[in-house]
Amino acid sequence: HVEAFVLTALPPASTNESGARNLGKVGIRCKHCAVGAAGCPLEGHKRARGAVFYPKSIRLVYQAVRNLQRFHFAACHAIPQQVKDEFESLKKEKRSRSIGDAHLYWEESCRKMGMVDTEDGIRLQTPGCFVVAAEAGTSESPVLSFLDATGAKKN
Repeated sequence: HVEAFVLTALPPASTNESGARNLGKVGIRCKHCAVGAAGCPLEGHKRARGAVFYPKSIRLVYQAVRNLQRFHFAACHAIPQQVKDEFESLKKEKRSRSIGDAHLYWEESCRKMGMVDTEDGIRLQTPGCFVVAAEAGTSESPVLSFLDATGAKKN
C-alpha cells in the first residue's frame, strides 16, 4: 500500500515550490492517494496529511514508510475500509516494533531497485528506471520499469 515513485513533472496547476525542488527525486507515497477511488490521483488538498515523503537518503526510507503506516493510513479516505481492517488486524498479531534489522532490508531493497543517495535526495541510478527483480523461481532477468509523472508503468 506504499509505493516508490519519481516526480517527473509538476501537475499543470501546481505553484508549489517544494514540488519544483523535488523534480527527479524518488518519493514514497500512499498508493491509494496516488490513484483515488475514481482512478485519478487525488489533489494535494484532498489527501490526508502525510501521504507523500521525499526521504533525504535511502537510510530514511524505512522511517518514511513507518510514518505512512502510523499516521497516514488511519486518516486516509482513499484506502478501502477492508484494507484498513486488515492492517489493524496485522498490527494486533505482531509486535508493534519491527524486529532486528528491518531498516537494513529496506535499504538493501532500495539499492537493488536502482536508488542512490545524492546531495539533494534519493535519485535513480538510471534516470526514469526502477529495477524490478524477476519473480522468484523464474529465469527472467531483471526488468526495467519506466514510470510516468503519476508513477504508472510505461512498459
